[in-house]
Amino acid sequence: MSRRERRSRDEPGFVHRFEGPEVLAELLGIAGCPLEPEEVLRRFRAGRAEGAESGEVIPTLFPEAPRFPSPDVARRLFQNLLGLWDAARSPE
Repeated sequence: MSRRERRSRDEPGFVHRFEGPEVLAELLGIAGCPLEPEEVLRRFRAGRAEGAESGEVIPTLFPEAPRFPSPDVARRLFQNLLGLWDAARSPE
């Protein structure tokens, strides 16, 4: 049985969802990222302009491997980062 099959029907899948700069700032701090959300957005826009993928840019946000108190916090951070990555397509 695959991991996807074992997941409860009520458990949400991984969704790219930016919850706002305050939430992202807190999650970045927990994970050990010294950057503010505004700098993350600048890096995302620069990476997109250069044709980079999210998987190339996101690791550069962390001076060391990110740390998480739980898998739920890790999931929420990466959902927010990928939501912001998606939003970075727009100049606003």
